[in-house]
Parts: sequence; structure tokens; C-alpha cells
Amino acid sequence: MLDFLVDRFTSVFSRLSGQKIITENSIEEGVDDIRKALLAADVSIPVINDIIAKIKENAFGQKVTKSVSPVQEFIHIVNNSLIGILGSEKSSLLLAEPTACSKILLCGLQGSGKTTTCAKLARFLKEKRNILLVSLDINRAAAQEQLVILGRQIGVDVFDRQPGMDIKKTISLSRKQADTGFKNCIIYDTAGRVQIDSSLMSELGETYSLIKPDETLLVCDAMTGQAALSVAVEFSKTVKLSGLVFTKFDSDARGGAVLSVKHVTGQPVKFIGTGEKIGDLDEFDPARIAGRILGMGDVVKLVESAKQQISEEKAKKLQEKIKKNSFSLQDFLEQLEAMQNMGPLENVMKMIPGMQAQMKNTAVDDRDFIRMKAIIQSMTPKERENENILNGSRRLRIAGGSGSTVPAVNQVIKRFEEMKKMMKKMNTPEKMKKFYARMGLSEAGTQALSSNLM
Repeated sequence: MLDFLVDRFTSVFSRLSGQKIITENSIEEGVDDIRKALLAADVSIPVINDIIAKIKENAFGQKVTKSVSPVQEFIHIVNNSLIGILGSEKSSLLLAEPTACSKILLCGLQGSGKTTTCAKLARFLKEKRNILLVSLDINRAAAQEQLVILGRQIGVDVFDRQPGMDIKKTISLSRKQADTGFKNCIIYDTAGRVQIDSSLMSELGETYSLIKPDETLLVCDAMTGQAALSVAVEFSKTVKLSGLVFTKFDSDARGGAVLSVKHVTGQPVKFIGTGEKIGDLDEFDPARIAGRILGMGDVVKLVESAKQQISEEKAKKLQEKIKKNSFSLQDFLEQLEAMQNMGPLENVMKMIPGMQAQMKNTAVDDRDFIRMKAIIQSMTPKERENENILNGSRRLRIAGGSGSTVPAVNQVIKRFEEMKKMMKKMNTPEKMKKFYARMGLSEAGTQALSSNLM
């Protein structure tokens, strides 16, 4: 959902990048373009005014650091302004000590994705907590069934609520089950409200009083735009919200509500749903989101995703190969497989600083992975370890075995050789830091990648 803003901000900065000196006039033009971009993204007017005021306050009369260009200084100012609006710091869940039982209540409108978010949150907390999922949607049998299915997928227990059991009894019995089952976290899924009416909100208020939750999270559909803000305001009149979860963050929605909600409601965004898979839930980090909006990618997310696909042992072996400049086609194949497992190629590329702008007019096709893998898999183990023996007859055989052509085989080998050259430029921590710095990574981003890859 950030693509729209990324494109707009990238356009603003590219117009300024050719200037050796950024004048007050060019700042005014840049600020005006940013205002238009935020308006088009459905950001609330008070938030836009606040962002613009912060940018102007810090941009005019600013001394440019000698080590950076004027446009980099301006980007830095805009970045800090966005972080301030988004919430300055990541707002983590405030749970009870592990020796006590934490209670998390999820609420929201019908169709916002509460039940799925309950399961995603349970999976997120599973390594640190022993969790029980509880459905309080007593009028919709499918809600209980859905939660049971999701709980089974992630290996988390779900309270067996019987037909006709009211909310009060469900809460009481689920607590007893949590106590006897040594659970130290209960996640409650409440009934979705089709609209905000007094009877349904009264029921939610009573539920809140019975549970006394440590965290009360409002789940909002990112595609509802500014309507999410009024929903948050109305829910906060009934229950004390501790934060919000925005689902469908990977959608084509323009993102204005996410930028506006902290400023308008005072409540932080704590999580974002980034896809349909049960693991597609990320903590909301203002600095990382601001970086993505400004086209800086998301290095932390990239590293986290890579860690999930590459074992520590394999990572160490790869480090040694990079240092010795012995990166092979077999290693290349393993990297392709790891990247493929990280999700759609387009999403992975967006995590890399500067790549979204370069991808604008370039088609990204996940089938390229399949074709490249088929070609390398058609090579013998000896050929994968030594590309220098790949003569014409071998390439012809590989093309036939992979159902491709000799030019396609040549292209894969060329890509591998280019990657090997790049690896050579990064075979020491110092070289790696310089390489990532040239890509435009911040010092923190450079450190994150360097420390995890070397």
C-alpha cells in the first residue's frame, strides 16, 4: 500500500537531485509536491499540515553536512518528520510477566480480519508464550470453526466453546482452562460489528470489563482509508484501546490512514498484516515504514526474511566462500531457492534500498527463478562447482535438459558471473560497508546487513 507514496516521493527527490544547492524556492516547490502527494494518499489535513510545518522548520536555514548532498539532507529532514508523525518509536505489546497470564482483546468491524489476526498474533507470540485462543463471537458458529482451523495450523490450543454458551461463561471457563493448562497468554476474538451501534458497543464494553485486558487492539482494514480513523475514535469511547492493527497492508490502498492514525487518535499502530499467509504479520516500526515511503527499502525486514530461509551453518559456509572468492553455481542455486522462499520477487526487491524506483519500468517475473533453477539443476555437480568447464557442447546439453535455449543458458551464467564479481567486492566487512553505503543505505542499515552477512 506504500507504492503510491514511494512513487510520489521518489519523483520529488529526483527533481531535486540535480541541484548542487537547494534554495528556499526549491524547498518550497519540494514541500508543495509533498503536500500534494500526501493529499492524494488520503492523509488527513491536520497531519499534512503538521508534516509540512516540521519539514519547513528544519529545512530553512539548515546547514548542509559536507559529507552528504543537499538532497540527501532534505530527505533526512523529511524522514525525521515522517517518523515523528508515525510514532517516533516502535510500540511493542505491553504484556504481564510470563509467570502471570496476559490477556489480549481484539475488536473491530466485521470483515476487518480479526479472526485471522488472532491466529497471526498467536503465531508471533508462540515462541515466548503458551497461548490459548478464545472466540467470543457467540452468534456466528463459523467464527469458532475458523479459529479452530487456524489454531491447528499454528499448533495453538483453542477453547472449545459449546453452542449456547454466553460471553460471561466463555470468559470464565476459558480462564480456568488457561490456568489448568499452564497458559500464560489468552487472545480473545470478539464479534465483528457491521456498524457502530449502541447495543453492540455496550456488549463490547461489558466484555472489556470482564476480561480487563493487558492489550486491547483495534483491527482495521487498511483499504477503508480515512474511515478507519472515525472507527478508532468511536471504539475508543467504549474501550481503552492500546493500539491498532492494520490488515491488508500489502493492498493497493494509498496508506493515508496509517500515516494519520497516531496523530488523530493518539493510539499507535502496533502491527500490520502484510499478506494472506499466517506468518504475514509484522510489528509496525515507524523508522522502517518512513524509510520505505522514501524509497530506502527495508533492510531489517530483508535480513529477518533471509535469516528464516538460510540456516546459521549455511550462512557461515557462504561467508567463507565469499571471503575466498569461491562462490559457485551451486551456491547461486541455493541463494535463488532461498530468495524464492522469501516470497514474491517483487516484494523482496522492494526491501532493497533504491530498487523500487529502478523497478518502476521493469517487469519482475517470479518465473525467472524457475527458469534459472531448471538450467542450473540440469548441470552436473562438477559443472556447478566449476563454471569454466562449461563449453559449447555442455551448454547445448544443459539447454536441452532444461527445456530452454543456449542463449538462456548463457544469460544465467552471465548473471552468475556478475554476482560473483559483486561478491568479490564484498569479501571483507570494510568492502561490504562501502558497497552498501554506495547503494544509499543508512549507517544503521549498512551495519545490519554487514553484521548478518559477514
